[in-house]
Amino acid sequence: MSLTYGFIKCRIISDPELKSKHRRAETQYHLHATLQFQAPDGSTENWDTAINVGTNDADDVLNYKLVYDFHHSVMNQLRSAQPGFADLTGAAELPSLDFLRSDVLVETGDWRRSDVMDGSEDVEPVRSLMRLLRRAMSQKLDMYVFGRKYVDGLGIHDVHMNQ
Repeated sequence: MSLTYGFIKCRIISDPELKSKHRRAETQYHLHATLQFQAPDGSTENWDTAINVGTNDADDVLNYKLVYDFHHSVMNQLRSAQPGFADLTGAAELPSLDFLRSDVLVETGDWRRSDVMDGSEDVEPVRSLMRLLRRAMSQKLDMYVFGRKYVDGLGIHDVHMNQ
């Protein structure tokens, strides 16, 4: 069974929280927050998100970018999307993200390497992402979160800093 991939157009309504999960020989860290959007029928849906921010394994750190002035035509597609989850499973064209076969990250600067995670919010990219998510929440900004839908429940995971 393939997992459903896409993006959710939403707003963040809860303070992000750093959580850890032990996997094999490492601990993986994710920021969890509640995302919200108004469905076409007028109801409100709340989804969880699990944003991958790194690991305590120095051999498996995360490569990521923070782009503060992003300009690309894909933004027009995202802005015009309806609130909620947009299924992109099997899509080969933008807005489905493919950094190797598209120009979506041209001229966005160098890739950064995450710190080795220690469970605190003082390491990067946790510190920067917490600040950005809190600002998006306080300003009620639209967010576009790319990843895979939870199999059970409402949520999106496999959200990486390169998305």
